[in-house]
Amino acid sequence: MKQIVCIFLTVILFLHILFVKAQYISNPSFEGTPQMHVPPPGWGTCHYKSTANTQPGYWEVDKTPSDGNTYLGMCTRGPWGDNANLRKIVKHS
Repeated sequence: MKQIVCIFLTVILFLHILFVKAQYISNPSFEGTPQMHVPPPGWGTCHYKSTANTQPGYWEVDKTPSDGNTYLGMCTRGPWGDNANLRKIVKHS
């Protein structure tokens, strides 16, 4: 019985691997024109109280980007808003 369960789980694992696809995220380093309250191209805000800022240059933020020319900064509103950004996953063929 134990061997049958092991074989079954192994088959399920291999079938799962065959059908799983990687997700492609465009603009992963948040490149865009630095501006307040506007997320980088391809990204959006999850909540109206959570505003994304394409940095550096606003809200006294002048830290150098670790990759590329810009990065994402968040303007938080304390415990009243979700602080998150979203990326729509697009199916590529």
